[in-house]
Parts: sequence; structure tokens; C-alpha cells
Amino acid sequence: MENAVMVAARKDLRNVAVSAENKAFCRCDMEKKVSDEVCCVEGERLNKTNGFTVGSNEIKKAVVCYMSVMPAPPEVG
Repeated sequence: MENAVMVAARKDLRNVAVSAENKAFCRCDMEKKVSDEVCCVEGERLNKTNGFTVGSNEIKKAVVCYMSVMPAPPEVG
């Protein structure tokens, strides 16, 4: 998925925020022990900042996002 940060949680988390450059892009509660959330980020912002923080009241992690690369088509010959 392009222009998005995917967050996976293995425990209940409240007030989860995905941030970069002191700006929160999205906030959510992850109330299921195993859950995923997708935070959409502007393409320009993602190209400018590959580093994000994902944090809640209990934990904070730094993440680095890379642009997805389309696979090369198979050679025909």
C-alpha cells in the first residue's frame, strides 16, 4: 500500500498516534489484542520524511518507511 503507515499491535493500546516532524497524522485506539490500522500519509510528506514515531500512552517506537517498488516484468525471450 502506497502512502500509508501500517501499524500492528499485539496488545491493547489506547491513544495511538503516528507522527513525524511534530505533526500527528492519525490517532486511534487499538482495543483488540491483535489488530492492524492503516494511517494514510500525504505522498509529499512520505517522500520528505521516511522516519515516523508510533506511540501510545504506554509505548513509543521509531519506524522507517520505504517506498514500495514494483517488481520488474519477466523477460520475454
